[in-house]
Amino acid sequence: MSDTRLKKDPVLSELEKKYAELQRKHQQENSETYHNDRATLTGISKKAFAVEGTKNEDEMTAEELLREEKVSGNMIRSAVDSIIKDKRFSDDLDYQDDNSSKLAKHVQKGAVDLRKMETHEAKKLSDALDRCQLCIENDNICADMLSMAKNVYLTLPPSPEIAKYSAMIVPINHVKNTLYCDEDEWEEIRNYMISLSRFYYEKLNKAVVFYETSIYKYNHAAIVAVPIPMSLSSTIQGYFKESIISQTSDFEQQHKSIVDTLAKSEVMGRDSFKHLIAKEAPFFHVWFTLNGGLGHVVEDVSSWPKRDLFAREVLGGLLKVDPLTIRKQGRWEKDDPRVTEMSMIYKDYDWAEQMYN
Repeated sequence: MSDTRLKKDPVLSELEKKYAELQRKHQQENSETYHNDRATLTGISKKAFAVEGTKNEDEMTAEELLREEKVSGNMIRSAVDSIIKDKRFSDDLDYQDDNSSKLAKHVQKGAVDLRKMETHEAKKLSDALDRCQLCIENDNICADMLSMAKNVYLTLPPSPEIAKYSAMIVPINHVKNTLYCDEDEWEEIRNYMISLSRFYYEKLNKAVVFYETSIYKYNHAAIVAVPIPMSLSSTIQGYFKESIISQTSDFEQQHKSIVDTLAKSEVMGRDSFKHLIAKEAPFFHVWFTLNGGLGHVVEDVSSWPKRDLFAREVLGGLLKVDPLTIRKQGRWEKDDPRVTEMSMIYKDYDWAEQMYN
């Protein structure tokens, strides 16, 4: 029978109508079943996760909050584990797309833990600021200042110092290291480095090295100036280089242990230190000239000498300082007589005093 005759057959037309009606009823029944099942499951889910009726977090007791956190935490871990252990998650790209969003939702629910961590870190920082002896607003501020500019001040290192008439250049703001300092702060830092260099050369007939140690999270930045005999100025770079290499752990020796900011300063200028060392990293840096010296990124902090002991050991060894004095943890003293003595001979080189007074 031809297609044309079939299309004109009234019996066939009636059958097509009945088929379309049956198909519509079948789709409607499936839809109702789906919504009923979903409502049932939703009711079960709400009942399973309800905590003391409709209380919000502000109305819950500590025990109720703890119980809810424990239940939800176990559910999150269970859901995440089931997704991660599912082989299809690693093999099926479409399946990954569907379940990655589920995993992301569970991860986002853990954001409260991150907030708690940030609060804990903020408290630790606040405690560190309250105890800091280099923050000028604190009652336990270190020895009296030798000089103060707008953003930076000059004081003495704690006693016992490695060499007499050593000094410390300190930003007023509590920053982890001087790489966090802005241009105004750095301009004053450099002014103090220049004035101290002149002071040591003209008054004491000595050269100077400056060093900074930044290995602690809540450290207050400071650059220490140590006068050395002129005879050491041409060889001291080699001593520091050898000491850094010998101090470096086996792991760190697989990486570049020496950052030669002095050599790079020929191209980069006086800012080579800023460009070559990341401010976020623990580091040690020593200046042999105003433009640069040697730096080292400390990857294994646990094996590095505490505080500024590394620089004290290198310089103390060269200056033949008693080993007990080198290793002694210094302290600042109120009404330190060293301050009066240093102030008298440094006053003619105090650029801040001349500029602001």
